[in-house]
Amino acid sequence: MGLGGYPSGHDKLIQAGTAMKSGPTYWAWFEYLNATHLNPPITLSSVHVHAGDAIYTDVEYNTSNGQATFYVQDSTSGTSQVAVRTVGSSYYDSS
Repeated sequence: MGLGGYPSGHDKLIQAGTAMKSGPTYWAWFEYLNATHLNPPITLSSVHVHAGDAIYTDVEYNTSNGQATFYVQDSTSGTSQVAVRTVGSSYYDSS
Protein backbone atom coordinates (compact mmCIF):
# COMPACT_ATOMS: atom_id res chain seq x y z
CA MET A 1 0.00 0.00 0.00
CA GLY A 2 1.48 3.35 -0.90
CA LEU A 3 0.94 7.04 -1.35
CA GLY A 4 2.45 8.83 -4.30
CA GLY A 5 4.21 7.25 -7.21
CA TYR A 6 7.67 6.36 -8.37
CA PRO A 7 7.41 5.13 -11.96
CA SER A 8 9.78 7.56 -13.64
CA GLY A 9 12.32 8.47 -10.96
CA HIS A 10 10.78 11.94 -10.56
CA ASP A 11 7.89 11.19 -8.25
CA LYS A 12 7.77 10.68 -4.50
CA LEU A 13 6.52 7.54 -2.74
CA ILE A 14 5.85 6.34 0.80
CA GLN A 15 4.68 2.73 1.09
CA ALA A 16 4.42 -0.38 3.26
CA GLY A 17 3.65 -4.02 2.61
CA THR A 18 4.85 -7.60 2.78
CA ALA A 19 7.35 -9.52 0.67
CA MET A 20 8.67 -13.02 0.08
CA LYS A 21 11.94 -14.49 -1.11
CA SER A 22 12.92 -18.06 -1.82
CA GLY A 23 13.17 -20.35 1.12
CA PRO A 24 10.40 -19.19 1.54
CA THR A 25 10.92 -16.25 3.85
CA TYR A 26 8.19 -13.64 4.43
CA TRP A 27 8.42 -10.22 6.07
CA ALA A 28 6.70 -6.86 6.48
CA TRP A 29 8.44 -3.65 5.42
CA PHE A 30 8.10 0.08 4.73
CA GLU A 31 10.04 2.57 2.64
CA TYR A 32 10.11 6.18 1.50
CA LEU A 33 11.62 7.20 -1.84
CA ASN A 34 12.26 10.22 -4.01
CA ALA A 35 14.36 10.92 -7.09
CA THR A 36 17.58 11.44 -5.09
CA HIS A 37 17.07 9.16 -2.08
CA LEU A 38 16.35 5.51 -2.89
CA ASN A 39 16.14 4.38 0.72
CA PRO A 40 16.09 0.60 1.07
CA PRO A 41 13.01 -1.08 2.55
CA ILE A 42 13.05 -1.22 6.36
CA THR A 43 11.86 -4.47 7.96
CA LEU A 44 9.04 -4.39 10.50
CA SER A 45 10.42 -7.22 12.62
CA SER A 46 7.46 -7.46 15.02
CA VAL A 47 5.14 -8.62 12.23
CA HIS A 48 5.28 -12.40 11.74
CA VAL A 49 4.13 -13.12 8.18
CA HIS A 50 3.38 -16.56 6.71
CA ALA A 51 1.93 -17.72 3.39
CA GLY A 52 -1.83 -17.23 3.21
CA ASP A 53 -2.04 -14.82 6.14
CA ALA A 54 -4.58 -11.98 6.18
CA ILE A 55 -2.66 -8.69 6.03
CA TYR A 56 -3.85 -5.13 6.70
CA THR A 57 -1.62 -2.23 5.68
CA ASP A 58 -2.04 1.51 6.18
CA VAL A 59 0.15 4.46 5.19
CA GLU A 60 -0.68 8.03 6.23
CA TYR A 61 1.04 11.37 5.74
CA ASN A 62 0.49 14.39 7.99
CA THR A 63 1.05 17.56 5.96
CA SER A 64 1.24 19.76 9.07
CA ASN A 65 4.37 18.08 10.48
CA GLY A 66 5.77 16.05 7.55
CA GLN A 67 5.35 12.73 9.36
CA ALA A 68 4.60 9.47 7.58
CA THR A 69 2.99 6.67 9.56
CA PHE A 70 3.45 3.10 8.30
CA TYR A 71 1.36 0.26 9.75
CA VAL A 72 1.26 -3.45 8.91
CA GLN A 73 -0.91 -5.98 10.74
CA ASP A 74 -0.96 -9.72 10.25
CA SER A 75 -4.46 -10.63 11.43
CA THR A 76 -3.69 -14.35 11.23
CA SER A 77 -0.64 -14.30 13.52
CA GLY A 78 -2.00 -11.43 15.65
CA THR A 79 1.14 -9.32 15.19
CA SER A 80 1.49 -5.73 14.04
CA GLN A 81 3.90 -2.83 14.04
CA VAL A 82 3.77 0.89 13.42
CA ALA A 83 6.67 3.10 12.35
CA VAL A 84 6.62 6.90 12.23
CA ARG A 85 9.21 8.87 10.28
CA THR A 86 9.50 12.58 9.62
CA VAL A 87 10.07 12.54 5.88
CA GLY A 88 8.83 15.95 4.80
CA SER A 89 7.38 16.92 1.46
CA SER A 90 10.45 15.69 -0.42
CA TYR A 91 9.02 12.15 -0.14
CA TYR A 92 5.29 12.81 -0.58
CA ASP A 93 3.69 14.37 -3.65
CA SER A 94 0.06 14.53 -2.42
CA SER A 95 -1.13 11.89 -4.92
